[in-house]
Amino acid sequence: MRKPFGELPRSVFVEGQYYTINTNFRIWTELCDFFESGASYEEKILKLLCYGYTEELPPHLDSAVFALFDFMTLGKTGRGSDGEPHERIMNFSCDEGLIYAAFMEQYGIDLYMVNLHWWSFMNLLNGLSDDTVFMKIVGYRSVKCESIKNKEMKKFYRKMKNKYRLSGDLCDEKIASALESVM
Repeated sequence: MRKPFGELPRSVFVEGQYYTINTNFRIWTELCDFFESGASYEEKILKLLCYGYTEELPPHLDSAVFALFDFMTLGKTGRGSDGEPHERIMNFSCDEGLIYAAFMEQYGIDLYMVNLHWWSFMNLLNGLSDDTVFMKIVGYRSVKCESIKNKEMKKFYRKMKNKYRLSGDLCDEKIASALESVM
């Protein structure tokens, strides 16, 4: 078990041996988005293995895949899942500009200029203030309209949810729209 605020992992432990992995957040944002794509299960696993490991692969692919999923989820594999299909509330490719702006605004971090460990990136992402445009949009995407009683509020949130919904090829349009609403 990793100690709080200890060194961030640069390898995974599989069947008694350490295997070096890519830790750069860019690799993992790409993999997360690819896992949300329509690619086949086999294509997803192949890309995960090819991008995740830097040198040799563990001999048993199921263990190799599980270790990478554990790394991708920051060591929290299997926690918090209720078995319900989840609605996508963010996509790294579609939201890239908004995430960049939020990191610059809140942390002064230029994501195009730094090399962050995946866990550092995700912890900072999860710590973004609700005041950033990105988090406001994530909030609109995640709201459960059916639980809102007030008709006007429900109408507003449905409109925002529809406006910022992730639907494949409309990513650039949604980002442009979001940026226009701020300016």
